[in-house]
Formats: sequence, structure tokens, C-alpha cells
Amino acid sequence: MAQALSHNDGARFSVALLVMDDSRVAAVQCSRIKGAMRWQVEQLTFELRADATPIGSRSERGRVSG
Repeated sequence: MAQALSHNDGARFSVALLVMDDSRVAAVQCSRIKGAMRWQVEQLTFELRADATPIGSRSERGRVSG
């Protein structure tokens, strides 16, 4: 999944990307102000555990756990 946006009539640009398979996830967030020479880039990667409980597997309306 990817998303590219222009903000404030092109004054700022952002790109978000999420790539995943059954065992890994990579998320990238990029942004740049118009006229800047470089992009600011943040990347997160992590491994998924096969024995983990999926998020949203229980319904507890109004409760936050953790």
C-alpha cells in the first residue's frame, strides 16, 4: 500500500509506504518541503511472530489493554 500527498498547494509533499508478507513488515514515511534539496525519511521494519495473537481478535468495546 502506498500514498502520496501534496499539502498546502504544493508547499509540502509526503509519501507513505507499507509492505508486508506473512513474516515481515516495512513501513516508510517520507516528507519534503517545496524547494528543499532532501527528503526526510523514516523507516521501520519488524518481524511478525507466528504465535502472536492478532490485533482485534477479541472484542472488548471501550477497553484499552496493555
